[in-house]
Amino acid sequence: MTLNGTLYDALTARNAPERFAVDLTALLAGQVDFRRDLKGGETFALVWQEDQLPDGTIAGEPRLSYARLELTDRVLELVATEAAGPIIVFEDGEAVQRSAAPILGARLSSVFGRRNHPVLGGVRMHTGIDYAAPVGTEVSATGAGRVTFAGTIRGYGTTIDIDHGGGVVTRYAHLSEIAEGVREGMRVKAGDEIGAVGATGLVSGPNLHYEVRVDGRPVDPKDQDALPEQEIASADDLNALATWRSETGFISGTDGERG
Repeated sequence: MTLNGTLYDALTARNAPERFAVDLTALLAGQVDFRRDLKGGETFALVWQEDQLPDGTIAGEPRLSYARLELTDRVLELVATEAAGPIIVFEDGEAVQRSAAPILGARLSSVFGRRNHPVLGGVRMHTGIDYAAPVGTEVSATGAGRVTFAGTIRGYGTTIDIDHGGGVVTRYAHLSEIAEGVREGMRVKAGDEIGAVGATGLVSGPNLHYEVRVDGRPVDPKDQDALPEQEIASADDLNALATWRSETGFISGTDGERG
């Protein structure tokens, strides 16, 4: 499809799941600014899976398999080889990020920076980003690392901290519960379920507060430099990339052609 408006408009016009507009924006936050980088005329491809009952009814949530955004100066691709696993981001065919969104299908309700606090009032610094979602919505680790805290913190409520190495820690707050088996000291992978959305701590309603700290200092989670580096793509990821490229008619620019 060709983008002549917002990604949301393009998806709804083709009866694609609207939730992917939010998910893709979060997953590609380190590589593209959807407000400034989309000028119109970009080529976009999307492949997803969903379960269908015998009567034709769709069951469960749609699952992203592959997405491609062809900008004027580069090509960005996302590959998911496992339904609940991490997403691999490729830029011009090179794996640049292996991560998972902290939550899928949620509405971004608050961004990083100064804002009017919804409970305490007054202008205060908001040290992460918030996703509004129903209580019980699954929360996932955004990258591989070690759980360094799983408990309650004043203001944050039920909270999990994950150390990704290199001074990078991600925080998941206001949870309703911590997933069974998640405890301090255990290792997790990108996409692993770690908890569920709640309304614990100082909140006006159920949401996930997602925070990234570098050397103890909160930074904007949408900043590419804030993302924890992960292992390179596996052979399965590369095979999936080649398969979806073939099935969606894309030929790499290194071959002198574009799909």
